Amino acid sequence: MRVTDWDALIDRDTILQTIATLIKDQSTSVFESQSRCGDGTCIDVEVIARGITIDGQGLVYCTSRDITERRRAVELIKEAEMLLRTSFDTIDEAFVIYDQEDKLVYCNDKYRHVYASVAHLMVPGASFESLIRAGAEQGDYLEAVGRVDAWVAERLAAHRKGNIRLVQRLRDGRVMHIIERQTPAGHTVGFRVDVTELYQAKEAAEAAN
Repeated sequence: MRVTDWDALIDRDTILQTIATLIKDQSTSVFESQSRCGDGTCIDVEVIARGITIDGQGLVYCTSRDITERRRAVELIKEAEMLLRTSFDTIDEAFVIYDQEDKLVYCNDKYRHVYASVAHLMVPGASFESLIRAGAEQGDYLEAVGRVDAWVAERLAAHRKGNIRLVQRLRDGRVMHIIERQTPAGHTVGFRVDVTELYQAKEAAEAAN
């Protein structure tokens, strides 16, 4: 039998070229493919192929490992991640996750909309401190005006304490209710809820009184 008789994924020319290269260079290649079984079904495999020479003859030594379950597990993880991302993008609240080192893992579009002036900085790996400092320096947070460094230090202390609720007033007049919780693994999960209308109603009632 030839390799092309059982490999169901890679075309014949590529297989022959790979074999020739491995023998010529005495090199090793690791790749994924599909093997056709005796009953006609196909399984996902990881192949390790190495060019060797025995008694002056160039050969290719191969091992194949069934990775069907690993592939299935990877697909399930991808589906779960997609479901979570879709869910967070669908909800009508700003959502964000930071890792154990306060580096941005994920935020939805609503979160970027809340802090639009620094949305371009919201990339995976950006630090929480760099994002709030950038916003403070642009005057986004009313409490930070004229005292950026002090405000950043206060906000960082509250953030790192975890499990907090606080109110944040933005320069465009919006009032955000911030909720942050720490997971058992040390990630920080946060929501930003727009409570502007609630506070306006409260202030109007207090003014009337």
